[in-house]
Order: sequence, then structure tokens, then C-alpha cells
Amino acid sequence: MLAVIEETIQIIKSSPQYCIICEQTLPFEGLKPTVCDSPLCVFSHEEYGLGVDLESAIKKYPEIVDMAITMTYAASNAFSSRFNPFNPFPISIEVKLKGPNGTVITHNFLTPTGERDNQKVRAVMDKIPSVEVLSQWIDIGKLKDNCDNVDPLLYSLLRWILASNRSHLKKLAKHEQITEMKTEHQYCLMSSPPAREKTFQELKKQYGSVYAFHGSALGNWHSIMRQGLKNMSGTDGQVNGAAYGSGVYLAPESGTSFSYMHYLPAWKNSALFRAANIGCMAVCEIIKHPSLKGQPNPYYVIPDENLIATRYFLVFTSQTSAAVNGATLTPPKLDWA
Repeated sequence: MLAVIEETIQIIKSSPQYCIICEQTLPFEGLKPTVCDSPLCVFSHEEYGLGVDLESAIKKYPEIVDMAITMTYAASNAFSSRFNPFNPFPISIEVKLKGPNGTVITHNFLTPTGERDNQKVRAVMDKIPSVEVLSQWIDIGKLKDNCDNVDPLLYSLLRWILASNRSHLKKLAKHEQITEMKTEHQYCLMSSPPAREKTFQELKKQYGSVYAFHGSALGNWHSIMRQGLKNMSGTDGQVNGAAYGSGVYLAPESGTSFSYMHYLPAWKNSALFRAANIGCMAVCEIIKHPSLKGQPNPYYVIPDENLIATRYFLVFTSQTSAAVNGATLTPPKLDWA
């Protein structure tokens, strides 16, 4: 009996690594269990009632829904000829409808040759009304019907945006915020699965930790929220060079990270940001591992992603700056009740 219990616990702990339908290893591991991109797995996930409760999320957490839409919208706008940061992508969403002459019309977010089409996603996202309007549609029992009337892919895309976000975002109350960072838009951001967080805490007990800052372009945060910070050195996703070696770059001073945020327009119907130009930054915790001896010099360069944990996510709606030293930062306690 004990062996069965231990095996069950291990399956639960490792579940974020695998598709919960076909059990194939996922390309990225998040905090919450999910499915792979297979249309069959996505369909089964919804039919079994395992998908996100979109209506409940909109009613209970409108600000988090607004934030998620904003970050996905930014990713859909961020494509360049060299690199597409929109990952994961809603590749599995597909709706088939009968046309006026009885032919079946397939709606999806792919090109005719099966490639990912950011522009198609952006076109649908431009039609998403404000979260307040979505909430009103829920009140009259017409959320899906009204979404379908606007665009056949809209409802499925909204569900995918929330279901694919495998991190935990919590809006910080005033007394939980880092006041020195000069923004009211502060969130707790947890993206490490339980097993990885446990290892991080064990390393922290052994070596200690320090806070540091990571600024990145707006279009990158959709991916960061789902996959965590990744070492992009030597890949097409490398933007700022790797003069100090290969790894994830973090700054010991917050002021340095502001120059890497690249302010861009928010989703036009966002109640949070109201079409302002916004920039984003993460406050991360780093293990003071012996392999990082001599750092920062002048940055922290972390080849091993397991030595980093995102802790806070900050959004700035104006060109501002804040001089905060991670080595002396002591964030307020968070209320988890």
C-alpha cells in the first residue's frame, strides 16, 4: 500500500513534464499539468472536463485574464524575419464550419502550407472585447455564442491563452509590493514545477541566494510566463549578444534592466494599461552557487537555468527608472491565504 502511495505522489510531482493524455514528454515544463499540441489530446482534454474554466477565471480574476491577453497579444506582434518569440503557439486550435454551399471551411492559425501565422492570431485578438464586456456576456449566459459571432476562433483562443499559461500569477496588494520599484502593477510570478522548486530550496539552504533583475522586450513575456527564463545564447532568440559568456543575463541593479525592456503598445482593450506603452521586468532569485564565483561582473550570467527562479513580475506604464540593489533587497512577505 505504501509503495502505491509513493508511486502516486511521484506521478503527481512529475506530471508537469508530460502530456496528461498521451504521456509524451512535453517540450517545456511548467508549474501546472497540461497536454501536448496534438489535436486529439487537446480535444480529449476539453471533453474530459480538464480544461480551464474560462467563465470562472474572467469573473474571479479579471486583472490576470487582462494581463494574459496583453502578453499573448504582444507575442503575436513580435515576429521578425530572424526569430518568432510566440512560443507556445495555438497550433492545435481548429474550427470547421459549413459554408453557404455546404462545403466545410477550416479556421485555424496556420498558413496554407501549415506554418504558424502570427498575423492570423493578431487579427482575432484585435476583435477581443474588454474583459468587462466578456464578463457582461457571462452574466447573460452568452459568452461562447457572442464570441463565436465575432469570430469562430475567438472563444477557443481565449481558453488556450489561459490554459497554456502554466505559471502562477498573483496580484500583489499594496503592502506586498516592492515600493522602491515605482509601479502599482506588481505580481508574484512562480513558474518552477514542485520538484524543481524543491531542488532550488535545497541549494538555497546550502549556498544562499540573492535577488537580480531581468528586463526583456514585451513580446517575450508570453513565453517566459509559460517556460521560465531560458538560456538563448547562441540561438536565433539571442538579441543582445553574449559578450560575457553563454547564459541567462541578469543585472544586480534594477536600473540596468530598464534599458532592455523595450516599451511597446499594450493590447488596445486592456483595462489595466489602456493602450499605454508598457515594459516588463522580472525580479529573480539566484543561487549563489560556486560555479558563479566572481559574479556579477558586471552581470550575472547563469548557464544553468535551475539556479534561477522568477519571483516577481513588474509592469511599467511610463518611461521610469528605479535604482534598487538586488543584494540588499528584502521584499515584503506575501499573503497566501
